[in-house]
Amino acid sequence: QFLDEGTGTDDRLLAVNGTVAYYLNAGTWTSTRSGLTTGSKARFTSFVDRVIMVNGAQAPAGWSGSGSFDTTNLVDAPTAKYVDVFRSRIWMANTDANPSRLFYSTAVSSAGVVTWAVATQFIDISPGDGGDIIGIKRSPKALLVFKPNHTYRVFDINTTDPDPQILVGTYSQESVVEGKDAYYFHDFTNSAIQRYDGAAPKEISKSIRPYLQAMALSNRESVAGWRDNDHIYESIGTITLNGVQFINVVVVYTISTQVWTVYSYPSQFLQGASYDDGTTIDSVVADNDGSVHRFNIGNTD
Repeated sequence: QFLDEGTGTDDRLLAVNGTVAYYLNAGTWTSTRSGLTTGSKARFTSFVDRVIMVNGAQAPAGWSGSGSFDTTNLVDAPTAKYVDVFRSRIWMANTDANPSRLFYSTAVSSAGVVTWAVATQFIDISPGDGGDIIGIKRSPKALLVFKPNHTYRVFDINTTDPDPQILVGTYSQESVVEGKDAYYFHDFTNSAIQRYDGAAPKEISKSIRPYLQAMALSNRESVAGWRDNDHIYESIGTITLNGVQFINVVVVYTISTQVWTVYSYPSQFLQGASYDDGTTIDSVVADNDGSVHRFNIGNTD
């Protein structure tokens, strides 16, 4: 969801299907960007009353909530796969040429302007260690940079972990969820869901480890997470456990009681988000059939 400040258009939900980016306009999905590369996952962040989109295939572009995508604040930005905002800068990571490189813009000016110099404004995150950057996520004290087996912390443009201090990582940016009390992410290597609150990550999923161990390798990059006010959801795909097939599994952690529940759904959820339409705040999910759903609404499964 694109969020801007003041009285702007702050209720724009965006989704990419195939080659087209759409936004929800009074209940109708309306095209706002076309010509995208099919299969290139889109990631978004909000910055200075604009939403910024990257997918690793097309040059980054931004949108104000109406009109077309353009290159405002993105001239000379890298064609990266991941994007977030941290310490008044835009950060992007993982290009085809430099999959372990983290790029940053200048700090935003009083006029809301940033610029890019990709030849000098970057940090290489342990290049050559066998793992590409899989995702980035801002936290209160550091920008978290995920690789498959490690997570690095970037505190500012001059200070980062030279070696990993967090010895777990993820294969899926979409599994990283900002909960009300901590950050949660799927750790395929250790068949776990990890909870990170600024200290050492804690594995919280021992009671459902057999389900996570039964995950197909092909699903490790497709795990998707989202949240509501007391739950963390992680969609892990179809699994076979003790000869029994469970279709499109979603494991659910209740924060207040620390209890896990396992659900099965008709389709696999590949993206999740919160959506504030001005009246209610719902969880929304996008599935592998190209549909977007409000999640857990009503009484019919």
